[in-house]
Amino acid sequence: MSRLKTLEKKNYEDWNSFVDSSNQGSIFSKTWYLDALQMEYEILIVEDRDRIEAGTVLAKNEINIYSNPMLDKYL
Repeated sequence: MSRLKTLEKKNYEDWNSFVDSSNQGSIFSKTWYLDALQMEYEILIVEDRDRIEAGTVLAKNEINIYSNPMLDKYL
């Protein structure tokens, strides 16, 4: 059964692998790129049997609201 959860930082390499294998994957979704932007973010995933099926990056903006990162409006 699929479940929605926030990905723990210790599993960010799993996210990067998922992005690499996805047809919609983008360098702008990689954790090392997001870290370089020096912003607060979380990765929300849909997981099934310990495998990432889908996900999105939630970046906290300057007024503490989650949105797309300032430099990546189409993430």
